[in-house]
Amino acid sequence: MINAPTLHASDGQADPGGPDAATAVGPAARRRRWLRAGFVALLVLPAVQMVLPVVKDPKLEGVESPLPPLSWSVAAWSDGSLAAALDVRVRRAIGFRPVSVRLVNQARLAWHDPRCTLDNGEVFIGKQNWLFGRPYLDPYTNPARRLTDEDLRGFVRELRSLQDRLADRGTTFVLAISPSKCELYPEYLPDDVVEARRRNDCRRDYDVFVELLAEEGVRFVDGPAIFRRLKPTHGEHLFSRTGVHWSYHGCLLVWRELLAAVNAASGLDIPIPEIIAVTHDRARHADHDLGKMVNAFVPPGGRPVMTYPVVRVDPLPPEQRPGFLFVGSSFCWTLMDALYVSGSGRDVDLFYYNRTHYRGPDGAAPLEPGERFPRHRVCSLEAETPDWRRALLEKDVVVLEMLEFMLPQKGWGFCGPALSALDQLADVPARRPPLARIAEVRDDAASVR
Repeated sequence: MINAPTLHASDGQADPGGPDAATAVGPAARRRRWLRAGFVALLVLPAVQMVLPVVKDPKLEGVESPLPPLSWSVAAWSDGSLAAALDVRVRRAIGFRPVSVRLVNQARLAWHDPRCTLDNGEVFIGKQNWLFGRPYLDPYTNPARRLTDEDLRGFVRELRSLQDRLADRGTTFVLAISPSKCELYPEYLPDDVVEARRRNDCRRDYDVFVELLAEEGVRFVDGPAIFRRLKPTHGEHLFSRTGVHWSYHGCLLVWRELLAAVNAASGLDIPIPEIIAVTHDRARHADHDLGKMVNAFVPPGGRPVMTYPVVRVDPLPPEQRPGFLFVGSSFCWTLMDALYVSGSGRDVDLFYYNRTHYRGPDGAAPLEPGERFPRHRVCSLEAETPDWRRALLEKDVVVLEMLEFMLPQKGWGFCGPALSALDQLADVPARRPPLARIAEVRDDAASVR
């Protein structure tokens, strides 16, 4: 009998000791080694980037909560505050953090998460990918009065006193009320937000405030009322879908009315820019600030197309333009943009939230709407006393800007210190009226020629 050869089961795999073993196992082993090396690199790269940045890491947009102070004490160690402060610092310093945040937010957008969060800042996504900021949403859903009629009247009389005192010194005062995107475009808010407003709807501080301003004769430009009037003809271009502030186009329309009010009160003849056409372009700078704050690679709905005005103006020569002081919120940056677009002023300063002093450029040539202009930080107004003589007596126009839902801030606390400063400057000779100064400049220029 012939015995059959013995077969060794190998499940279809080559004999480990056979001649093809090196070729069969080698590629798989190499793949495993590359995967292990890649995984280790992913773990090590953020630490390398943290200590020695090898790639420029773009900053996250928006507002992050301030870093907690470090207190190297036994008490801070025992109560855990030192560990918490160190933890926040380490997390923010980790390499490639911005990329990681954008990846997470992009995934949340893909899963239709109704909000994206960067520490204490939130962006709410409404209907048709309209973006709204949380600070504007809460007052919309709960518009209850925060100031009594007596408080509001006292504040309005303080504004009137400041207006009169500045007029005595040759400076024109005007209050600009800036609008809320939520109030103008509630049709794009989530249904539950609109329903909450319907349940809580009532007469607001703003409604009483504008009535008292008119009664007391305070000069003001009512941005919310202007936008309500313009909405039927300008549609969705007064606020950008991805912006939190009034659009550059919308702000220029308000600026025209503000200049008219200044001219009527002061006798100045600042040329008012004429909008002769509009161009269409992707939202830029302030028109896309909420889109950037989402901190995703592609914001919801992408970057919208906005209208940008084509302006015709014959500005005064730079030496004849009036000086401006702005006091207010981030809405002032677009007001200043409108000033530079129309060549309306010079010697421009901003008391940002009455906390930080910035100075704008003295550019001779008008800018394009939305074009970036340089700004110089002068000082912290919380740490230093401003140069009140320059701020109040050497300016032709003072513009105090307030958001319609932030009236409880009472002008960012500007009026009281300004009135006290005017008392201290009472012995300083009053300037000649603006028209006389401008006429003198014109005469000097003519004599030179």
